[in-house]
Amino acid sequence: MYQFLLYLIVGAACALVDFVIFFILINWYLNIYIASIISVTIATIVNYFLSYKLAFLRGKFSRKNEILRIFLISFGGLFISNLIFFLLTYFLHLDLLISKIIPIPLTLLWNFIGRRYFVFFKEMPNVRIM
Repeated sequence: MYQFLLYLIVGAACALVDFVIFFILINWYLNIYIASIISVTIATIVNYFLSYKLAFLRGKFSRKNEILRIFLISFGGLFISNLIFFLLTYFLHLDLLISKIIPIPLTLLWNFIGRRYFVFFKEMPNVRIM
């Protein structure tokens, strides 16, 4: 449970990175789906480093294999998130921000499970918060 709470902090920080970059890019008139791919890619890189610093013990695979696995899991989450985002914006005509927020719990769970079972060791690094 403690590991999930730490990953929740990692996920919240990365969601913030994702949101900020996404809204900067769409304010520069970039297509919302391209902006989403770019923002998620940058957030995934940040997530990788924060994940093994705070929530997971790395070394189960080579760094190259870990990064490949992280991106496969993240792009699976991106697919889920963008599918929900598309359905909410084009069919239900919800606001962009609301449509971007709604898929977060599902993609957070997807990413945590993927990282815990397919990328890192289940054990946590020796981290002290506070």
